[in-house]
Amino acid sequence: MNLLNQLQLPSPVQKFEFPDGVGAEINFFIKRDDLIHPHISGNKWRKLKLNLLNAQAKKLDTVLTFGGAFSNHLAATAVACHPQGLKSIGVVRGEEVDLNNPTMKFVQECGMEIFPISREDYKLKTDEGFIQGLHEQFGIFYLVPEGGANFYGLTGCQEIVTENPEDFEKIDLVCCSAGTATTISGILAADLFNFKTLCFSPFKGGAFLKQEIEKHLLFGYWDKEWVEEKLNSVELILDYHFGGFGKIKPELIKFIDWIYTETGIRFDLLYNGKMLFAIYDLCKRGFFKSGQNIMIIHTGGVQGNAGFSNVKL
Repeated sequence: MNLLNQLQLPSPVQKFEFPDGVGAEINFFIKRDDLIHPHISGNKWRKLKLNLLNAQAKKLDTVLTFGGAFSNHLAATAVACHPQGLKSIGVVRGEEVDLNNPTMKFVQECGMEIFPISREDYKLKTDEGFIQGLHEQFGIFYLVPEGGANFYGLTGCQEIVTENPEDFEKIDLVCCSAGTATTISGILAADLFNFKTLCFSPFKGGAFLKQEIEKHLLFGYWDKEWVEEKLNSVELILDYHFGGFGKIKPELIKFIDWIYTETGIRFDLLYNGKMLFAIYDLCKRGFFKSGQNIMIIHTGGVQGNAGFSNVKL
C-alpha cells in the first residue's frame, strides 16, 4: 500500500507529566498513536488497515461505512481509500447534517460520497435488510462497520502492543478510552503481558462496554475461560462522561487547552480528553499507587474538535 510510506510506525511512546506536578510519583507514558498520520491517526488506521487489505483481496473497489457529522472514522476512511484507488461512501447519521462543516467538506474533497440518513434509520446500520437496501442503491461494496468494529479492526489494534512490545513489558496499567470497545479488545487480545487495563467511558451509563469487550473477544477467539480472564483484568471508569457522549463542559475545554499549551500535545474532547481529565482527577484522589508504570493510549481523533467552538485545534 503506497499509504504505508506516509505512516509513522511504530508510533512513539513518550514520558508524560502533568504540568502542575500532580501525579509526579507515578510514571506516566503516552503511546502516541495520534502521530501515525495527520488524518488517519490513532486507532483509525489500526482498524482500517486489514479491512482495506481485505477489500482489495476480494477485488472490491468500493468501501461503505458509517459515522456522524464530525466522525474521525469517516475522515480516516476517506483519506485511506483515496490513494488506494478505492471509492468510499459514508452513510452519515442525521438528515440535517451540514455538508459544509469542516469534516464533511474534508471527506468530500477526498472523494467520499456522502449519504445522510435519519437517526432512526441509522439505528438499523447492522440490520441485514437495511444493508441489502444499501447494496441495491450503491451496488457491490465492502462494508466496514461504524468505527471499524469487526474482527479485522480488533486484530489491527493488537499492533498497539505487538509492534513494539518492549514498550509494554514493564507497564502495570494501561489506560484507554472506549467507543465501540474494539481498540481495548485488541489490546487485550495481544495477550503478551499481565498488565491491568482501565477502560474510560465517554458515555453516560457506560457499563455496557464490558459486554462489548466480551462480545468482540468471544467472536474472535471462542475461548470463554480466556475471555473471562481478560475481562477480570479490566476496570471500567464511568464517572467522567461530562453529561454523555458528545457532551462537554467548560472545565474540560479549559483542561485540554491547558495541556496543549503546556505540553504541546493535543487531545480530542470526546474520548482521550475526557480520559486524561479522569486520570488527572484520579491522581489527586490517590487512586494510583506511587511508582506505578502507566501507559496512556492516545487514539487520535483531534479533528473531531472542529465540532466544538472555543477549543484550540
